[in-house]
Amino acid sequence: MSWSFVSRFIAVKSLILPIGVCLTLGGCSSRQLYYGGQAWRQSLCRESMGDDRTRCQSENRKSYDEHQREKAATND
Repeated sequence: MSWSFVSRFIAVKSLILPIGVCLTLGGCSSRQLYYGGQAWRQSLCRESMGDDRTRCQSENRKSYDEHQREKAATND
């Protein structure tokens, strides 16, 4: 998956304001931040083609609870 600097910048730029506001106001939980990041990754997946798109989307289907369980298992 090859991303040009411009497309990466545009994708990241669209998240900076919501995440910045969220962190500034202190109203976001780690779950909300996780799902925000996951939505951003899914938007990048939609720009991919063929097998890269399928692989990318399948890697990003993990729920927050699954992510937390895997994170806890690796910390043990």
